[in-house]
Amino acid sequence: MEFRSVRERDLPELYEFVKKVYKEEPLAMWFEKEPTLEEFMSIFMLKIRGAERKELIDIVAIKDSTIVGECEITRKEHGEGVIAIILIKKITGKGEGLKLLNFSIKESEKASIKSFEAEVIKENEHACKFFKKAGFKIVDGRSRRIEIRGSEHKTLLFRKDNPPAQ
Repeated sequence: MEFRSVRERDLPELYEFVKKVYKEEPLAMWFEKEPTLEEFMSIFMLKIRGAERKELIDIVAIKDSTIVGECEITRKEHGEGVIAIILIKKITGKGEGLKLLNFSIKESEKASIKSFEAEVIKENEHACKFFKKAGFKIVDGRSRRIEIRGSEHKTLLFRKDNPPAQ
């Protein structure tokens, strides 16, 4: 598996990847509906510009010349980052997501991001197990209720602090 930063030329393939993940695991994505190409293009260009301004790290996982995962870490204040990670179902449960996450965290250290948060829908048991396995802890008292596609969901906030560099 290869990991690298997202590039502008990735737009068509990344769009197909997002549509596939949306169909496989709708709770992994908080879109009200499957995004149109125009909607995705707007989001994608914001991501590219954010990466140019060093406000986010956006890494894709590539296997057999195909995007199979994406991890985005958005920089907040005080060296904090917010993680969003999605994978196609075919590679889940095989350690590939952890490799992508760890690579992305390592890349974010170059941007002085030292702690990480991920907000997950509680019913998305696979994502909850994933972040626990990656060493994240649930932050008590920081859950909230959100509405997605007409249904109310509770979220859990996971957090991980990186140890200081030696």
